[in-house]
Amino acid sequence: MLPPSDKFNIKKGELWTSEVVDSGSHYRVNLLNDLGGRKQWFVFKGHAEVSYQDPPESLYPSTGEDLGTRGLDGNNNDDSETDLTIVVIKDTVFKAKPVDSSILSDGEKISVADGEYKIKQVEDADSHVKVQLLDPIDDRIEWYVFKGHLDLVNIPTYAPPSEEPEPVAKPEVEVIRNTVFKTKPVQSSALSESEKVGVAPGSFLISAVKPDGAHYLLTLVDSLEDRTQWYAFGEHVEFENADEILEQGKAAATKEAEKEAEPVKPEPVSPPRNRGRMINIPGYGQVGANDLIIPGGHFTWGEATKGGSRIPVNSSISRNIVKMAKRMEEVRAKVGNRSISVTSWYRPPAVNRAVGGASRSTHLSGHGVDFNVSGLSPRSVQRILDPWWSGGLGYGRTFTHLDNRGYRARWNY
Repeated sequence: MLPPSDKFNIKKGELWTSEVVDSGSHYRVNLLNDLGGRKQWFVFKGHAEVSYQDPPESLYPSTGEDLGTRGLDGNNNDDSETDLTIVVIKDTVFKAKPVDSSILSDGEKISVADGEYKIKQVEDADSHVKVQLLDPIDDRIEWYVFKGHLDLVNIPTYAPPSEEPEPVAKPEVEVIRNTVFKTKPVQSSALSESEKVGVAPGSFLISAVKPDGAHYLLTLVDSLEDRTQWYAFGEHVEFENADEILEQGKAAATKEAEKEAEPVKPEPVSPPRNRGRMINIPGYGQVGANDLIIPGGHFTWGEATKGGSRIPVNSSISRNIVKMAKRMEEVRAKVGNRSISVTSWYRPPAVNRAVGGASRSTHLSGHGVDFNVSGLSPRSVQRILDPWWSGGLGYGRTFTHLDNRGYRARWNY
């Protein structure tokens, strides 16, 4: 209810005073040093403790002033105050029933800020008090308030609560300044708008918390922007009733750090591949018959040269073999990555004549291949490849022929 010039936010810590005077629910203090341009301030009693050095008379209480005695039992020996007042010491919820607010509908509860509220009367309700307000809130004057969130002023003692245990306080994270909840523990400027959300000071129920560098990973009880896990910068939050889950989170973070620090076991090294017979390919030098023509591929120099017995006569033919090996990888994918066995690839002129090959056979130039596909007949292979292959495609009873002649040709043997 105060303008900005009449209040000043401070963090917890010590302030030296020359005088402390009782003023109802507040202390009036005179500071030794200016704070916000002034020395005299009021501070809510529930948020302050008074201690002193000798001589105590110089600080508290002030001469002629009597603090009186006030507590949650409602006792008060100061007759100067006659108004019945409740002091809400932290943001809380006024409720239509004395139960956990999470099980109430929105019409049965309302959030209220800390401060003083004048009342007509108060009744004990176990872990809550039932109050009748002087001024209605949300069109009603009768509300229940959790005892742990309020103090009482000038209220007669009410009957002690029943022996039923009070609800266990739930872990909370308190945002102490405007901040940003983030999906990653990084500077918010490095995140997109969908990866962060602005958060004003207030409290959130949490089910878990884990330190992560300068941040905490929070697991909220109620989702925020459709997610329950958010990172919060550590200097912008404090925790209440969260010692147990905070220790659990610290232990988990330590365990993860130790696991990351463990030396990584090297992957087992496969034994070197048997390269087979060494052969000399024009333009490519020494290669093994078992070496792959295309790194990461499936066809070897041995398949292209009949185990190294058919060596290309020049580097142009060697390059044709490499080009055809790339196309054969496409063929293999086209037939469902089935295994392909080569029956004939490159043929030197003498070999081509000996097997009755055509005088202008594509095998002579290194881009004609006869092969079989595991699980498919030559006729089935022809039907799969015919719409797609733009070169020569022929099939016989026991094999399929494919070449990269540069124009479409089809036949059967």
